[in-house]
Amino acid sequence: MNLGHWLAVLRARWLAVAVVFVLVTAAATVVALRQPKQYAATAVLLFEARPDPVSTMLYGGGPSMAQINTQLEVMRSDRVAQRVAEQLKLAQDPEVQLLWQAATSGRQPFEGWVVEHLRKGLAVGVQQGSSVVNVTYTGGTGEQAAAVANAFVQAYLQAAVDLRVEPAKQYSAFFSKQVKESRDALEGAQAALAKFQRDHGILIAEGKDLDEARLDLLTEEAVALPSGGSGRSADVQGNAAVAAARGELSRAEAKAAELSRRFGENHPQVQDGRAAVIEARNQLAAETARARGQATARAQASAGRAAQVNAAIEEQRLKLLKLKEVRDQATVLVRDVDSAQKAYDAVLARYNQTSLESQNRQSNATIISEASPPAWPSSPRRITTLLIGVVGALMAGVVAALAWEQLDRRVRTVGDLSTTMGLPVIGIMPSPIAGRSDQRWLAVKQKWMISGRQLPAPANDTN
Repeated sequence: MNLGHWLAVLRARWLAVAVVFVLVTAAATVVALRQPKQYAATAVLLFEARPDPVSTMLYGGGPSMAQINTQLEVMRSDRVAQRVAEQLKLAQDPEVQLLWQAATSGRQPFEGWVVEHLRKGLAVGVQQGSSVVNVTYTGGTGEQAAAVANAFVQAYLQAAVDLRVEPAKQYSAFFSKQVKESRDALEGAQAALAKFQRDHGILIAEGKDLDEARLDLLTEEAVALPSGGSGRSADVQGNAAVAAARGELSRAEAKAAELSRRFGENHPQVQDGRAAVIEARNQLAAETARARGQATARAQASAGRAAQVNAAIEEQRLKLLKLKEVRDQATVLVRDVDSAQKAYDAVLARYNQTSLESQNRQSNATIISEASPPAWPSSPRRITTLLIGVVGALMAGVVAALAWEQLDRRVRTVGDLSTTMGLPVIGIMPSPIAGRSDQRWLAVKQKWMISGRQLPAPANDTN
């Protein structure tokens, strides 16, 4: 079959095409007019990277698409939809109750049905190449659509915070228990060390027990004590009275020498000067003897103290040797206390951090714009529906005409006649009412449509 055949079929079956076209167009018109109006309201969120106020950690470069897609799934979750139903008090709304009764006849629980109902009208999507998310809800009225869209945004923000805070609360409760156990362990270690020290008379001071500290002090004292005659000579030479007497002797000798040069050896002043020199020498000798006596007394006292200190050092060494095993046990207990203290400090720090995290209500999403009631419905688009209906009606009419032709075949063209009869067509008779132009066109058409064959030329008579 060719295009001419199809056109001939449509021309012959035009009434069927018209009937189907009218019926389908009428049905599309009824559907477009009976569709309820739907209003779409959109709220806009921005996902951004924010530093954690507790751990001071920043998610670098902004949230990834995987993180944003995860948050979109959270928005679509039953948990968020349940929060929306609670916020809007849909269980107390008579209209929602009627819709539930009409849809399920009360066989499905209201909570599950309202969650599904809310999720059907929700649409969330990310704006291309950005971290901006559109939260759109489609409802029967503009006010309802805006209220539900804003409720979804608020419910999501609360759910996102809860999803982060609830694990922190669980960790905080866990570490609270661990803090108590660590504190008990520390107190037990400290009590064991204190009891051991009381039982064995050992005290710990700044990392050493007092016996070691006492040995160090005695050793320092022994090193600081003076020893031998060098110490006594230094004491004599450094005595202030001896130094003063020596200075007085020097002045007296200088004065006597000056008087001897001026007045001679027998002058009375020279004799007085010599007597002063003798007196100064005697005074120096007396001060020196006195200083030597004092130095000897101090040296004897220092020697006695040194002997006492050396004896005390030796005694303390023997005591430390005897208490070595006890001190080793004490060291183990001290290390136990240090380990328990470090464990307690670490657990306490982690508990404080998780406690702060459990109180952090900050979200990584910001509301750019809230949903507002739209002025015009988003659906139905009646003009688009009618245009689609008209095109569909025309196609349906054509298909119906062609299907009818397949069920009731007729000869529509010269080609159909040749195919049906199996004989060549030798001519086409014009209609009696055909004009000259139609006849010329029929002559041209005849050459095209006689199965591609031409009539044989008449034979010439040679006689």
